[in-house]
Amino acid sequence: RESGAAFVQSVTRLLERLLDYRSVMQGQDNSDKRISCTVNLLNFYKNEINRQEMYTRYIYKLTDLHLPARNYTEAGFTLKLHASQLSWSSRVLHADLLYPAQTEMTRKEYIYHKIIDYFDEGKCWEEGIPLLEELATLYRSRLFDYYRLSEVLELQASFYKKILTGKRYDNEYFRVGFYGMGLPLFVRNKAFIYRGLEYEQIGAFTERIQSEFPQAKLLASNLPPDDATKASMGQFIQICAVKPIPEPRVEFEGVEIDERILKYYTNNNVSRFVYNRPNARGHTDKDNEFKNLWVERITYTIASTLPGILKWFEVEHQTVEQICPPQYACETVEKRMHDVKNTVNHYKANPKENIQ
Repeated sequence: RESGAAFVQSVTRLLERLLDYRSVMQGQDNSDKRISCTVNLLNFYKNEINRQEMYTRYIYKLTDLHLPARNYTEAGFTLKLHASQLSWSSRVLHADLLYPAQTEMTRKEYIYHKIIDYFDEGKCWEEGIPLLEELATLYRSRLFDYYRLSEVLELQASFYKKILTGKRYDNEYFRVGFYGMGLPLFVRNKAFIYRGLEYEQIGAFTERIQSEFPQAKLLASNLPPDDATKASMGQFIQICAVKPIPEPRVEFEGVEIDERILKYYTNNNVSRFVYNRPNARGHTDKDNEFKNLWVERITYTIASTLPGILKWFEVEHQTVEQICPPQYACETVEKRMHDVKNTVNHYKANPKENIQ
């Protein structure tokens, strides 16, 4: 009886995801909805019923959705899901709709090169370098193919150079809450952290989300919505900018690192984000803005690191902390000193740039 009930529940969850997928594929919805539904199916086939063939099929469906949207970094991470299923063996794999009959090593090598190309397009060179190192080991120690070895070493060197000389803009991050029973199941009464597009600020981001959910009303307040809002048949969206919390890197401890190297890790490979909500208490002193300024600090933890196979992930956990005025004032001074130090280091490393 228990196994039968579990089967029914599994089929129900699959049908819910298939109906969502069918709905967004038939409509004129924004590609973000299609991507969300595709990932839901991809995860279902892998985690709930372990259908490897269907899982792989949806990996490529997801990749094909990312490319027209110019989500090259996300396309690279998506293809890595397939590459991680393969080994460097000489076992012959059968032909399918995507690949001819070939050895597992040949297929994995081809996929690696595609992933590296996508990371290069997405200016995510740090993620491509480990794959190039793996290919270099393959060509140097197993295949003894020095010509291809020289090619990947040259490409790897170019990636290191691009880290220092390439122009990259730090993507902004946003928390988006979706409330109301009128919203699709895959976002209903959930919150997500989004990685904005390159150069995208909160105004343009808000317009993009509203165009995707044209029936939804934008909540003016960033206070948590009440239960009536969540239970209503309406659609409500709440948006605010958040800051990523970089993960400590042991390899950088005690070493003076070029700020161009560090900069990537302050805004990428992140899974925790913070939002400071001002909460003035008592009389406001115009001569001292910090005197009575308490801050409610909310820290969000998401399901996976960004960037990843998506430009957004659901918030899985959050904590709230009250920051007193003296502490917040000290933090503000420390941040400004840190910003000045980074600016000085930047112009030391780039003396030909104009100071703005």
